[in-house]
Amino acid sequence: MSDEVSELKVKRRALETDAEALCASADDFADQAEKLQQLPLLAKANVMRRAAREKADQLKELNQLMGNKLLELENSP
Repeated sequence: MSDEVSELKVKRRALETDAEALCASADDFADQAEKLQQLPLLAKANVMRRAAREKADQLKELNQLMGNKLLELENSP
């Protein structure tokens, strides 16, 4: 069971890293779009923000699952 928690922690860190990278890239594209006045860059930024939100949703689900696993560990004899 603790192996499962360890795996979930690794997945959580990967999701956090991905979400942070997507947000940073989205910000960069949005800045470039503003400077260069190019809508395709803004569209890319929006796609990346959407993907970052999806990662955040996955992260919430993963945190709930991890919390449940930790409760199971605490309550097991």
